[in-house]
Amino acid sequence: MWEWENTLKQAKRAYYDKAFITAITLNQQALAIAKSSMTETVNLTSPKVISSIMVSYLSLADSYIKIMDFANAYQVYQRSLYFLQKINKQPDKTVEQTTAIFNGAIKLQMDGTLFCKRHRHDISSNQQKLQDEFQLGLANLIAPRASVH
Repeated sequence: MWEWENTLKQAKRAYYDKAFITAITLNQQALAIAKSSMTETVNLTSPKVISSIMVSYLSLADSYIKIMDFANAYQVYQRSLYFLQKINKQPDKTVEQTTAIFNGAIKLQMDGTLFCKRHRHDISSNQQKLQDEFQLGLANLIAPRASVH
């Protein structure tokens, strides 16, 4: 976990220093660390791991947006949705895991929806068609949990 946190801090520093290519590289490393090293020691569906992976995805998307690489930013949003959908299919999730998935989906919905509104003219027509699927996928993650409250 320390290596992920350190790499993410370096990525944030690069981002704020406007070294966006470096931030992308570091965010990709942080995401890889969060996915691989944590599977060795911690269940991939632990709430902390879910949150760490989502932070890495969203930070990576932010960096792509800063260099106006909207296609890759959108792909990152898609991959983060697929990640949440995959772990949501796990049987016997704890309340903490379900909450982490829900919180990740809410944050992804906010960021992804804003991105789609701001940059709908900057992404390919194929990706525009996927926006409906993206929104539907998020709704399927959020709706069951939101109705419980």
